Amino acid sequence: GINAEYGCLGFYNVQTRDDWVVTYYGGLLNPDGTTNIDATNIVYLNGNLDPWSGGGVLKTLSSSVISIYMNGAAHHLDLRTPNLSDPADVVQARQTVMLYMDSWIAQFHEQQDNKNSKPQHQQGSINMN
Repeated sequence: GINAEYGCLGFYNVQTRDDWVVTYYGGLLNPDGTTNIDATNIVYLNGNLDPWSGGGVLKTLSSSVISIYMNGAAHHLDLRTPNLSDPADVVQARQTVMLYMDSWIAQFHEQQDNKNSKPQHQQGSINMN
């Protein structure tokens, strides 16, 4: 087959720059190695048959920014209706995503319950007699 470098240069006279996205938009990690993502509760799914996966988040960045790599999966296979021919990695990824989502929803409800159970400050005058 023709690789991307030859194809772009040979067909369009355009030199590819593999690091352009990171250079232009910034990378996933700060220079000190800490994550540059200011978000939580995200699962990134990529498959080895997906041509876009090379630009995806391919490693877990924190306990709530998760990456799952699926062998035998192409673009959006994990989002399609499950069927018997789905690769084992896709079946497992769907189950894993549901476990994370259930956990994050439970954490949210627990935080809400804790907020609602704290004594509320009541306004009014204080009787000092």
